[in-house]
Amino acid sequence: MKNRDLLQKWMTESGINQNQLARLSGVPQPTIGRILSGKTHDPKNTTLAKLVAHLGHTLDELSSGQSLELREDKSTYNNAPTAEELDYILNYYRPLELKHRRMLKEIAYGFMKIT
Repeated sequence: MKNRDLLQKWMTESGINQNQLARLSGVPQPTIGRILSGKTHDPKNTTLAKLVAHLGHTLDELSSGQSLELREDKSTYNNAPTAEELDYILNYYRPLELKHRRMLKEIAYGFMKIT
């Protein structure tokens, strides 16, 4: 399944339209429209990370072409955030106080060390 088809499927399952996803993710609606229509052939991973995060999925799921729920062997799923997802998370929480951002960073890096 293509990235755009999977994104559309997840949007439908979540009951979210392009405008709502744009508001939630911070990705402009025209960009989302171009990705879904196939006009943008190779969107940036940072853009995709923002979109899938607000749909309750990960870049790993998107790149594999399957939702975690659809995989036969769930033990192969890596719960740790990718480096790009970690960057997005840390930037998203930038308004937090420094001590809280440091705690969040430690937690995220802890996930990465476990796997």
